Amino acid sequence: MSFPSSSNHSPAITPHKNFWKIPKTVPGKSPTARWSHTSTLISQNDREKLVFFGGWDGKNMLNDCYVYDIEMKQWIIPQMHGKIPSARGGHTMNIISSQELLLLQGGDGQHYLSDVYIMKFDLEPKNEIVFTWTQPKVTSDVRLSIKDDLIVIVSIIHPNSCAY
Repeated sequence: MSFPSSSNHSPAITPHKNFWKIPKTVPGKSPTARWSHTSTLISQNDREKLVFFGGWDGKNMLNDCYVYDIEMKQWIIPQMHGKIPSARGGHTMNIISSQELLLLQGGDGQHYLSDVYIMKFDLEPKNEIVFTWTQPKVTSDVRLSIKDDLIVIVSIIHPNSCAY
């Protein structure tokens, strides 16, 4: 099975039929075609949304954020406040509580990034999504593991390297 070529559409797989499809166009400004971004499912009060952050569009690293509202089938550009992460790709974004995501590392195309950000989100009211970013102090490379309600962050000191 091959993946459809890069486009402004978001292909979806139908596993039991083993094929890709392009869903119908949805309202709202959709993200540009990209790779090396994160896509994280969040849920609050039984409302599920996919959060997309950053990535590489073939010319530039990005630090934009888009939210796909699964129930409403539409794209939303959230309000973002606080210390917004720099443009990056190859990062991870993990759920750490019912209203928080943890963004780890990545690369800016020139350097490996060893920073960490916490994003608090509020999915209410229905037509507005607010993300507030903070940056805890980290002095070396980190890795994250989550098991039930335990978060393990391992710090590793390494020589400067390039992510790409």
